[in-house]
Amino acid sequence: MVAGLTNGELIAPMTYEETMTSDFFEA
Repeated sequence: MVAGLTNGELIAPMTYEETMTSDFFEA
């Protein structure tokens, strides 16, 4: 949750379609 919030706005649109993001955001 911390990592996702830290650079989530930056990596969200970049790796949003990836599976890694889903795991990080859900975790």
